[in-house]
Amino acid sequence: MPPWPAIIPVFLLQEFASVAALLAFAYGHGGDLLALHFAWVAATFVDLFAGYLVGKWLGDRFRNARLRQWLQRFAEKWQGRVGKSGQALSLLFLGFLLYPYLAAFIAAWAGVSLNDAVFYLLLGNIAWYLFAWGAAIGLTALVPNFEWLIVVIISLAIALSVVFERIRRKVF
Repeated sequence: MPPWPAIIPVFLLQEFASVAALLAFAYGHGGDLLALHFAWVAATFVDLFAGYLVGKWLGDRFRNARLRQWLQRFAEKWQGRVGKSGQALSLLFLGFLLYPYLAAFIAAWAGVSLNDAVFYLLLGNIAWYLFAWGAAIGLTALVPNFEWLIVVIISLAIALSVVFERIRRKVF
């Protein structure tokens, strides 16, 4: 099992390749998986609350800024179109797709309550965490040598980044 000073920053940043490599390492070397799960949950809560508090503070501080007013109008229109269940679904997707602190920051600026933001973003992050575990277990089964596993994970992360960047350039 990797040392805890290496685990906590990886879980706080929640970057997919690092987390998948850490999970694969812990899984392959018989690490304490329950402690790893608790560390991930604690780090996710820290990320969510920190992102929400910073978002709320900056939203209040820049209440009259054009960006803040535009985002508020957009959030109100979105809320009117999709309703409460659509907002929950949007938060779930944000939780899955974005870093927890960034998703919570956006939720705070959009005027979502702290309880709703933490609950739905945490559910989305749990789905992301299960996806990372699936990748870690699958890659560990395919590549039993840990050094090669790290190379495979980093290569896949770079390849996906390049593909998504090309898609982004064509779409936007």
